[in-house]
Amino acid sequence: MKTFVINLKSETKKRSNIDAQCRANGFDYEIIEAVDGRELQDEATHLLAHNLPQARLTKGVIGCTLSHLYIYSRMVEENIPYALVLEDDITITGPAKDVISTIENGLQPRSREIYLLNTPEAITPVIKKNLTDKVIFYRMARASQSPAYILSLETAKALLEFNYPIKYEVDRWVAFRDYCNIKIWCLPEGVIDSYDQDKQESTLEAERCKIEHERLRFLATLRKKEKGYQRKRLANLILKKISHQVI
Repeated sequence: MKTFVINLKSETKKRSNIDAQCRANGFDYEIIEAVDGRELQDEATHLLAHNLPQARLTKGVIGCTLSHLYIYSRMVEENIPYALVLEDDITITGPAKDVISTIENGLQPRSREIYLLNTPEAITPVIKKNLTDKVIFYRMARASQSPAYILSLETAKALLEFNYPIKYEVDRWVAFRDYCNIKIWCLPEGVIDSYDQDKQESTLEAERCKIEHERLRFLATLRKKEKGYQRKRLANLILKKISHQVI
């Protein structure tokens, strides 16, 4: 499976680490130079993102999301049926390679699906997908971060159409599930997670946290403008009752 690894040019230690892990797992991978949001001009951010400055998207978040969107555009341009997307601050566990191979065997390029490989916040245990007797994915109830996931070509097209200019951060998975009609699957325990779970090493998250309250207020308004908002809101209330907290 084609694998894209997102890495800031300045993060040489992370690059060396992820290089070694990808080689050890035999991945067909390509390093993608991440967009450094700190270098974006104000004029550019207003063209790249929706409704600034009211949206309260930081330059770091815009750069990160653009990096993922670039991968989706590559998939469309090169007709890549599905791809594994990795960030550079991850730990690839022993079972990951077999899980990825299992997904690859069953994934349909025309389906709108994402397989999250990190540990989610909550799953919907009554909705599951048995890829094998041992590899069982569950419908995502809540998840954040985007360290490792697999998506189909049809999903890449849908995300590009929906989220450019940028409305949502790359890891607002619930929004993409609700408003792009994407089935998002996850494992109760991830096989590839960030080794910086609390994001102590992340300047992006530090900036994001400072304005998160304002950002959430804007998102509440934004979601109400999305097609089918009321129906999705009611569905989510039901899903919340049957979901299972993981972390």
